[in-house]
Amino acid sequence: MIPIVWYMPEWETRELPEKRIELLRFHHTVECEDCRMVGEMVLYLLQNTFNEEAKQGKIIYKSINSELLENKPLLDHFQVMEEDFVINVVSQEEESITHDPEPLALAKEADKLHIYLKALFSDHLLQLGIP
Repeated sequence: MIPIVWYMPEWETRELPEKRIELLRFHHTVECEDCRMVGEMVLYLLQNTFNEEAKQGKIIYKSINSELLENKPLLDHFQVMEEDFVINVVSQEEESITHDPEPLALAKEADKLHIYLKALFSDHLLQLGIP
């Protein structure tokens, strides 16, 4: 079983950009429908709308199983208990960590989830000065 699924095309072995957005979806081993939907929507947006940003490592997605012992350091670092959606905006080694319950709340409404996540990603990119 793989503890973390990364969506970082071409960035697995390179140094990450100083300015980036890390999207972390914490879930159980047996994922609920809502967690799965959020993960699928994030991947859809990264592959179709934010493909260049993902390829450049400016947006990184991590799907993290919160039940695996090897992920405990991530749970501790991001102060997560079980299921959570975390946005970590990194700018020159400084982190700004936000726990966002909205994606899971919108999971059953795909259109609203799509609009929300697209705006969220765009806003954070602008905040970092990434056009």
